[in-house]
Amino acid sequence: MVCWWLWRCRNLTIFKGKWITNEAVIANANALITNLSEVQKHLSTVPLQGVRRVEAPNRWQPLEEGWIKLNVDGAFSAITDSVACRGAMRNSAGNFLRGFIYKLDEGDALSAKLWTCLHGLKIAWDDGHRNVILESGATNVIELLNVEPKVCHADYNVLQEVRTLLSRNWNVRLGYVNRECNKAADFLAKRGLEAMQGFHFVTNVPSELASILNLDCTTVNSNMHVEPL
Repeated sequence: MVCWWLWRCRNLTIFKGKWITNEAVIANANALITNLSEVQKHLSTVPLQGVRRVEAPNRWQPLEEGWIKLNVDGAFSAITDSVACRGAMRNSAGNFLRGFIYKLDEGDALSAKLWTCLHGLKIAWDDGHRNVILESGATNVIELLNVEPKVCHADYNVLQEVRTLLSRNWNVRLGYVNRECNKAADFLAKRGLEAMQGFHFVTNVPSELASILNLDCTTVNSNMHVEPL
């Protein structure tokens, strides 16, 4: 995957004058590998006779009272060059507060995930939340946000803006979460690839998202139920 992306970046540089950083190459390659791994995992649960084995997945984890959790994700299509980011906010009881989808004009898997962090934190701050857990499925993003960005970095401006937000007077915890625990964000990110250009709030819960949220909430509150549109 990395070799393919290096070849593609070489073509983009020569024929379109577009430069892509090594970190972006790795992020894009990881995105493709993750998608292939999901397909392989799904196929491994379907035996030849067509009876599927069901294993209990990891779930979204509850949090302390007074905190909210912001799950973020980014999506990138190498076929269409579509880039989208999204976030889903929930309170300590697992209730869906709101989400967002942002369809970018251009970018890559890394920039999509960074922009998602930026918009998610801005929304959380503007909504008055001061105790926030931000979870991403990209370890490289969490690592980048924990160090001073280099001026030469292709995403320096967005990195610097996120770090400025983090320095405000509030409590923000950054953490990695696997895809099984980040299904709501993953759903919105992939839906974002099909959305119109620009920024969109998600306040009404689509039926597909409602089923994901209800599955998560079984580990938080057995009386909790999310109604779809």
